[in-house]
Amino acid sequence: EKKARGNVHIALGDNIFYGGQTRSAVHMDMVLYEPTVTIDDRAVVVGGEIRLP
Repeated sequence: EKKARGNVHIALGDNIFYGGQTRSAVHMDMVLYEPTVTIDDRAVVVGGEIRLP
């Protein structure tokens, strides 16, 4: 599932429908299941579990 808690969803392509000016001939969605995400050396998601205070 793209929009499930703990997953990371990344999309590449144009942003015209969101008011942007970037055009692209392709659109790709990528979903990472049970990811680990770090911001400024701090793990905020570990194995899909959100670790925020």
